[in-house]
Amino acid sequence: MLVRLAVFVLLAGCAPAQTPVVEVGALAPAASPVTLPPSAQSSPNQIPEETPNELPFAVNQLWTGHYTCAQGETQLTLRIERVSGADIDAVFEFYHPPSGAEGSYRIHGKWSAPKRYITFKPGEWLDHPSGYITVGMTGTVSGEHFSGTIDNDTCKDFSLSREGPEEWDED
Repeated sequence: MLVRLAVFVLLAGCAPAQTPVVEVGALAPAASPVTLPPSAQSSPNQIPEETPNELPFAVNQLWTGHYTCAQGETQLTLRIERVSGADIDAVFEFYHPPSGAEGSYRIHGKWSAPKRYITFKPGEWLDHPSGYITVGMTGTVSGEHFSGTIDNDTCKDFSLSREGPEEWDED
């Protein structure tokens, strides 16, 4: 069976003198649709930033940034002390420049790889400034950034960036 196709050729600003007709032999049946896995859909030169199950926390790693609570924006450093499977132990160190208040306490979290989030629960004080309470935090990790909310009604959000492993002394 022959199929006649009219092929219209338009060139920039010009119309063809006549419409050419192209005869095509029997057309092959259309291929059935195939869904490619996400890894096959990307460019071969594209390297994914991280895999979903990759743990973004490592011993001696620092995450620095800030959080906001009733006292206002406060500097925060999260020092990762121990990583065991999905369990993460860290030290929550803060400094509030306007008042000069600073302190630290232990926190423990459980990493959820499929959702890329972690909830840290507060632990014991290491350095307790007057008027401060321990707070937990829940957030997601995307690349080098960890952000979410501080788990207290007087608090809002936090935003941290990964700094990398660093040797530090325990006091």
